[in-house]
Amino acid sequence: MRARAKDALLTMEIAHEEEVEAASQELRDLVGITPELVAKLAEAGVHSRDDLADLATDELTDITGQSPEEATKLIMLARAHWFAGDEAQPTT
Repeated sequence: MRARAKDALLTMEIAHEEEVEAASQELRDLVGITPELVAKLAEAGVHSRDDLADLATDELTDITGQSPEEATKLIMLARAHWFAGDEAQPTT
């Protein structure tokens, strides 16, 4: 019985690691992202920077347990690339 329990725990740990590995490098590279946050995000199906950017603050706080301020900051960092190429267009 102990062997089966150990096997089940090992299987769960392997599945967890596979979820974390599925997270994109661009998500892992965001300032403020820790391995623990990556794991929580991956478990919730958030695997890319755009997945994170699409979340609302309350969704992210539910997933990570962060404060609303921390969650908003992280979401805005994830969204920054959406606006990086935008230059003010001159009006004529």
